[in-house]
Order: sequence, then structure tokens, then C-alpha cells
Amino acid sequence: MNRFLYLLLFLLVEGNIYAQTWEEYYSQVSAYEKVEDYKASIDVQFEDKRWEKGISITQLENKFKELLSKNYTINSTSEYANKLTVSVEYLNYYESDSKNLFIKGILHSVLMDSKGNRSEVRASEDFKVPKIKMKNLRSVKNAETLRVVEDEMISNLLKSYLMKLEPKLIAGSKTIKTAITFGKSKVKDDDLAKAKKEAIFSALVAASEKTWGIAIESVTKMIDFGDISQEDIGKVNGHVLSYSVFNENEKLCDDGYYCVMVESTIKKQ
Repeated sequence: MNRFLYLLLFLLVEGNIYAQTWEEYYSQVSAYEKVEDYKASIDVQFEDKRWEKGISITQLENKFKELLSKNYTINSTSEYANKLTVSVEYLNYYESDSKNLFIKGILHSVLMDSKGNRSEVRASEDFKVPKIKMKNLRSVKNAETLRVVEDEMISNLLKSYLMKLEPKLIAGSKTIKTAITFGKSKVKDDDLAKAKKEAIFSALVAASEKTWGIAIESVTKMIDFGDISQEDIGKVNGHVLSYSVFNENEKLCDDGYYCVMVESTIKKQ
């Protein structure tokens, strides 16, 4: 999320000199509330399983991660990240029976989601190399042609591979959403710390309802907010995977309410 926008919002709100109720404050921040599809996290590992090493796999690995990073979070430390192991089984040149030169790539991968579900994806690509014979493969004059050929073959291989892989990644991420929501709590006995924790939980209740329409039990029945922690929240409502508070948007309103904006990740039960 763009924290610069939240900082700007904070400066605008705090710059007002008149008294604000929580409702007046909420009218200023409500435009920033939203729900979005979760951007799946993937922990990617490459393995070189070739008998003959041939072409370096560095180019293939870098291009693969570049393509994935457009739609996914790569090598996340999140415990909910997909674990993807990509084995390069072949990436080299070979000569056909008719003496034509080809470049071939074979990928085999195992995908494990956060629940331990396993799926496999396999893809291969053959690409004919024009006007070059195996015996002239290492000639300096062919270096640029081979560079172009390798790049095109790798692009085609990854395109084929991702067409098979992405439906599995998307299926897993359809059960998770992210949300930014507002929460508030009345300050009692000047206990700001407790009011803040109650406001956070209020925001998580709103996030749960707005993402999946799941109403969490009454907060007074669920937990002693004097002892609330992120771990406790995970226990009492397993579909809240994580959350963070936009500190620049915390506010104690003049009518005695503590207000927060919270970003959370919510999983469908």
C-alpha cells in the first residue's frame, strides 16, 4: 500500500484545529477503505538436474522470476507462501538424425501450498537453430545468433510452463483477500493501550465481514483485550492471517474514541 498517501492524509487531518468526533474523522479516511484480491507469495528454488550442464540456467532463472514478479510476490518469508521447486532437466543443444541443430529445454516443478497440497507441472520446448551445424556450434561468428536463439527458446519454454502453472497459483489465491478497514473503540479509565487493541480488533471484524461476509462473534465474548496479541487473534478467528496498523492514521478523537486504519490478510474459511 502507498504509505505516502496515508502520511499525507494524516498531515491533512491532524492539521485541522477544530474538534473532531470519530464520525467526522471517519468521513475523512473512509475513502481509503478497500478490499483487494490477494497477491500470492511464492518461494522459488531452482535445481539443475541435467546430466550435461550445457547452457547456463542463470538466464532462465532470472527471466522466470522477472515474469512471476509482475503478478506475485517472489521469495516471500510469509508462512503462507507457495513453495515452488523448479528442476531444469534439460537445457542444451542436440543434433537430429537429419543433422539439423536444435536447442531444447525441459522443466519439471513441484508446487506445495501452505496447507501441504502438492501439484506438479512439466513443460518442454524444442527450437530449430537455422544455418548452424553442431560442429560449428562454438564458432565465434555464431555467438550472436545463438544468443538470440537461446533467448527465444527460453521465452517460449517459460510461456508454455506458466500457462500450466498459473491456474494452480490463482486457484490457491482465490481464497485469500487483503483489506484496509477502519476501527474504533471508546477509551475507558484513560487506558489508551487497551482502547487501541480494541480498535484494531474492530477493524479486523470489519475486514472479515467485507471480504467474505463472515461475522466474527461479539468482541466482548472472544478475548480479553487487555491481553490481546497477534497470536491470540489468529487463534480466535483463524481466517485473519496477518495485519498491520497504519501508525500515521492513529487518532484519539475529541469524543473519546481511539481510531485506527488496519491492513489485513483474510482467508476464507
